[in-house]
Amino acid sequence: MIELYVEFEQQSGSGAVGEEVNVDELGDIDWEEDNNDSEEKFEANYEVDNGDLAGNPEVQIEANAIVSQHPFSVPSFMRTLDLEAMHDPEFPEYANTSEDNATAEDGEFSVGMEFGSRESVISTIKSYTISRGVDYTVYESESQTFYAKCKGYGVGCDWLIRASLIRKKTCWEIRRYNGKHMCTVGTISQDHAKLDSDTIADAIRPLVELDPSIKVKSVIAEVQSWFNYTVSYRKTWLAKQKVVAKVFGDWEVSYQTLPVRLKAMTVKMPRSRVQIKTLPVYRETEEVQGVRVLHLEGETADAWEFFLTNLRRYVVTIDGVGIISDRHTSIDAAIARTNGAWSPPRAWHMYCIRHIGSNFLRRFKAPYLHKLVVNTCYSRTEQEYNKNYQRLKERGEAYTQWCNEIGVERWVLAFDGGHRWGHMTTNLVEWINSVLKGASNLPVTALVRQLSIG
Repeated sequence: MIELYVEFEQQSGSGAVGEEVNVDELGDIDWEEDNNDSEEKFEANYEVDNGDLAGNPEVQIEANAIVSQHPFSVPSFMRTLDLEAMHDPEFPEYANTSEDNATAEDGEFSVGMEFGSRESVISTIKSYTISRGVDYTVYESESQTFYAKCKGYGVGCDWLIRASLIRKKTCWEIRRYNGKHMCTVGTISQDHAKLDSDTIADAIRPLVELDPSIKVKSVIAEVQSWFNYTVSYRKTWLAKQKVVAKVFGDWEVSYQTLPVRLKAMTVKMPRSRVQIKTLPVYRETEEVQGVRVLHLEGETADAWEFFLTNLRRYVVTIDGVGIISDRHTSIDAAIARTNGAWSPPRAWHMYCIRHIGSNFLRRFKAPYLHKLVVNTCYSRTEQEYNKNYQRLKERGEAYTQWCNEIGVERWVLAFDGGHRWGHMTTNLVEWINSVLKGASNLPVTALVRQLSIG
């Protein structure tokens, strides 16, 4: 992680965000095409049609929302959390049932019970089935009727339910119900057929809205506590993706609207610079014409080089700056490729002291020496450094040999030449990163929107 200080300046006389943006004239965006077919594999490919984006109604709707509304509003998970939300009903869509029938005896259905929609009927039946460890087979599922029977119907259980749309009442109503199940399904233990990704998505939506970065394993634990079933990782992951798409926008449409969002950002902040890197798409060995892939990758040397090169070109244009990062090898490799742009005398690359301490513990498993290593980092004079260094050496030459390989000018305050300006760690950046971590789990346009207001 690199600590950076970026200042945005609002200029007068520039077009407001509300001004019309011509999607076909994205002149402020640099599109970099990488035709090297030896690029490292990355986790997900998203195809982007470089044609007329306005041809897709969903894209046009998103574009209009970006340009004509307040485009840089804070997403829901960044607002003050409502701690009372945890007490909300787990299935809010069931709230539209009739009050008289919502408290039917023993939680059973009854003839005449009303629902606001077909989806509410099916969801409630699913919830009922899951909670009782039974299952049903759908015999009729039409736009105006839903009819289901117990899987053991005719062999010890007569449970069935039929619901229909009542047009005069503009609601759905239970028209036939045989009462309680007379069976149990012993084969259902770890999972339930009716506990599908859609049902899980409805249940976990409040969790994902509050924290899009919530771990899938944590969601599995919550689902288990609610339904008493342990669902698979894949099913839970899919449910979380569906929630993110519903709350923050469709994943595929998000990639198509990305150029519109970036164009709006350059209008709002005229000094902004945008560069998009894409790769060709191949079908077997032949390149697909008219389609390119937005290139996403992790903390590789290529990714850092792309970032640092553009940072130097557009943001950090002066010399004599200091850059503080962790000791990730990809960062060192990227800096070595920049033709001196991030090397003395133009810039000085130093390491975060907190990461030095963490690396030391990982290498030697000696927590009792951690404080001494950190104190050595903070040595303000050569005399103080020599004293701490000698104390560390007395405890083992392997420790000081490891430190020597780093280079004192990169980790000791007394030898940094003042280029740190008092900053010993990347804590500020780590704090910002912790605030923005939820955005990394969002569709790309929502991610860019969050970064633009971050």
